[in-house]
Amino acid sequence: MSLYEKILELQKRTYGVSANPILDAIDLEDCKKIDELAKEDNFIKEKKELILENAEDLDIDFDPKYTSIYGVYSEVRLYIHLKEKYQIQGVKKINVLHHPF
Repeated sequence: MSLYEKILELQKRTYGVSANPILDAIDLEDCKKIDELAKEDNFIKEKKELILENAEDLDIDFDPKYTSIYGVYSEVRLYIHLKEKYQIQGVKKINVLHHPF
């Protein structure tokens, strides 16, 4: 399923039943762009998959996953905006071991 389709589905389910300002702040045109760019950019693809993973089994009731979805969505939007202006690459999150000294 595309990001566009998933967000549209979630928005349709909540429309007229409940307000979800986090979900409503996600622009469907941005979702289309993310879907398209994910075909060629692994960073965007990974973030898109993370959003879709968090969006599984969501209902119209508030769920903290909505906050996570919006955070990743915002990160991707900023990345796309910067990438259009500069030569940048996405940075993968790495696990850092904490030493007790």
